[in-house]
Amino acid sequence: SLYCRYAFAFGEDWTVMQGVEEGITQMSSASGTLPNGQLAVWNFPIDVTFRATCAHGWPQIVLSVYGSDYLGRSDMILGYGSVHLPMVPGRHELHVPTFRPLASSLLGRFQ
Repeated sequence: SLYCRYAFAFGEDWTVMQGVEEGITQMSSASGTLPNGQLAVWNFPIDVTFRATCAHGWPQIVLSVYGSDYLGRSDMILGYGSVHLPMVPGRHELHVPTFRPLASSLLGRFQ
């Protein structure tokens, strides 16, 4: 099972007018196979409103994926990624490419 923590990164000219700046999703299971790995889906609505004085520092959503490792240890970071938020308000589906950290030990790399 996997879950995702999210937070927003934005420039100093931006402020959050409404909504939560960080949170945790529900649990999901990786299913299906893509050419570059597996797919995990979180149907988790995020509602946030920003205000800015200029476009510099456009907001991004930063994701960290957590789950169990091959030894059964829970709450291990399994991946992370970020994507800029859409320029127009409304409902959007974002696809975030994630990167997996490389273990420092040889045993950890067999995961």
